[in-house]
Amino acid sequence: MNVFVAAVLFAAAATLASVQDAVSTLPESYTLQFENEWVRVVRVRYGPHAKLPAHAHNKTAAAYVYLNASGPVIFRHVGTDYGAVTRPATRAGGFRLYRAVDEIHEVENTTAEPSDFLRVEFKTEPREDRLLRGRFNRDGSPETHIERVQFENAQVRVTRILVGPKRRMDVAAGADPALLIALTATPIGAPGKERWVPAGSTVALENKDAEPAELLRFDLKTRPLPVAR
Repeated sequence: MNVFVAAVLFAAAATLASVQDAVSTLPESYTLQFENEWVRVVRVRYGPHAKLPAHAHNKTAAAYVYLNASGPVIFRHVGTDYGAVTRPATRAGGFRLYRAVDEIHEVENTTAEPSDFLRVEFKTEPREDRLLRGRFNRDGSPETHIERVQFENAQVRVTRILVGPKRRMDVAAGADPALLIALTATPIGAPGKERWVPAGSTVALENKDAEPAELLRFDLKTRPLPVAR
């Protein structure tokens, strides 16, 4: 094997590796926070004016939970006919849902503000995945103690929870397990912290602070996909 061929093969292997595992190759932007057979939670940070090389989009449907207000981010898709797509500015506490897509993209944060969010990947059987889309923000309700469903299809239910000051709320999982994500300082931790609620169990949320504690609850309604071997 001559030097040129070896160099080409090495470059191709390096590119494939970066495309396959952005958590490993771009750790400054993607950090694995939690994973079990049902979900995978990746903490994502696009720094000010960050430009990320090509890497693979997640292969399963996901919720993108925004932890801060940030500006537009450009996703330049490689090998597609739709090219660059700009994600609009985000609001802290909002989330977006989207089905699985098989694509490779580069990322550019267009502003001096970082973009911090969680990517909650659903490792469960997709059902009604065409309905899994949309952006959902805080609704501006004056209430301080609520459980309100913001999205539901046959695969997942997403509920916004507010636990009022000096109040308590029990989160009970029935036949389906649930994932809690903190959006503010909460009994489960700081913004972005997760808490797994196994099927048949209950988590007591006791808010001892003077402000409402806000969380998102994801109920996983279908079974985990078989693990590829």
